[in-house]
Amino acid sequence: MLTTADVLKATGGKLLRGGKDLRFTGVEINSRTIRGGELFVAIRGERFDGHDFSGEALKKGALGRIVREGWAPEAPDPEHASLSEASLIAVPDTLRALQDLAHYHRMQFSLPLVAVTGTNGKTSTKEMIYSILRIGRKTHRSLGNLNNHIGVPLSLFGLGPETRAAVVEFGMSGSGEITRLREIARPNIVVITNVSAAHLMILKNVEEIARAKAEILDDLPEDGWAVLNRDDPRVYALAEKVRGRVITFGIHPSSDVRAAEITSGEGGAVHFRLSYQGEEVAVRLSKPGRHQVGNALAAAAASLVAGVPLPEIQQGLADCTLPGMRWESFLLPGGTEVINDAYNANPASVTAALQTVADLGGNRRNIAVLGDMLELGDFSETAHRTVGRMIAEGPIARLIAVGTQARWIADEAQRCGMDEHHVACCADAREAFDNLVKILETRDRVLIKASRGVGLEKIVEELRNTE
Repeated sequence: MLTTADVLKATGGKLLRGGKDLRFTGVEINSRTIRGGELFVAIRGERFDGHDFSGEALKKGALGRIVREGWAPEAPDPEHASLSEASLIAVPDTLRALQDLAHYHRMQFSLPLVAVTGTNGKTSTKEMIYSILRIGRKTHRSLGNLNNHIGVPLSLFGLGPETRAAVVEFGMSGSGEITRLREIARPNIVVITNVSAAHLMILKNVEEIARAKAEILDDLPEDGWAVLNRDDPRVYALAEKVRGRVITFGIHPSSDVRAAEITSGEGGAVHFRLSYQGEEVAVRLSKPGRHQVGNALAAAAASLVAGVPLPEIQQGLADCTLPGMRWESFLLPGGTEVINDAYNANPASVTAALQTVADLGGNRRNIAVLGDMLELGDFSETAHRTVGRMIAEGPIARLIAVGTQARWIADEAQRCGMDEHHVACCADAREAFDNLVKILETRDRVLIKASRGVGLEKIVEELRNTE
């Protein structure tokens, strides 16, 4: 539990009002969700300024506020003496103060703290690690998409006296971002799932992405662990720069944590044998997709170096569930299967999704509703056309392309032999939904996937409303 004195020490702020002995029950930046006893940090965003809601936070029970220097607070309210007693702390930069305070709080705990990054599989791997570590020990994890310069600090405030392990996710869109997240969280186990094309509006190529992801390895303690993908040459090459210890995962024969005998069972459930140092367990994953094997191996490797035995890893992987919009499958009344994988998309993840649809098999007609893969820069047309070729060669019977860039998918699919009458190009999710419902038949299977900015989750919402 942080005190005013802790906040002043961590941020170097100036106490304008209130005492130094106040104890805060938590830290919040949203005045709508703040609870009594918490510390409110007024962050200025692109569309809002937390200072405009500072008074509201106080009236909802905030016990203290961090504001920027020069901001003029409201006059003390004689009718609410308790409001006048709340701490008011001024700092040059409230975002930096939030980050510094989160770092201060994190350093009060000596525990395994795992940080996961990579182009694909970050959230799935994080959730698998959490599912494993939480067996027999209180484990904290970052929720939702709290993986950036604001989300990671907020996640760290969830550490408490009873916490025995933690796992967080590091996202990025440019160089230097993971460096700052690493400085804040100070992980002692770091995971790089893979590196592939994404964020190419900012970074020029995959090599630059690899360098940006590699920032997670800097300043790793000598007794820390780097968990690296042996099957990804760019990731495996990073082992040379690790100051701490390295454990690898993959299907490569020299992987420390290895998968073999990978098969897909009923409903697409993936089975494989996981081995480490002569021990072996049979693993069953609840979510379809062979690409999930890599995520499971990464989670197993991170858990092993955290001291978890293989039987607990086996159980944790079997019990793991993933957040919404990540291969979230449901049936419509007529029996149509809808796969909501609309959280995000890039070339590697779309390829994995299409391969998973192929592995599912069954007596279903496959329809793909694919939207733009954003932030690919000059590589965009090539990437979308590559997906189009896969569509033409694979198990997809109908294609609905959504967005200006997805038209390249449609064009390439037709160029490679797909019947033009089986392809539709739509401007947005609304038009795509209208086209989809016109062609839906009983026991179709519909894959919905795009970058989050395309908003294809709206199609899923409309389909659910038809149930």
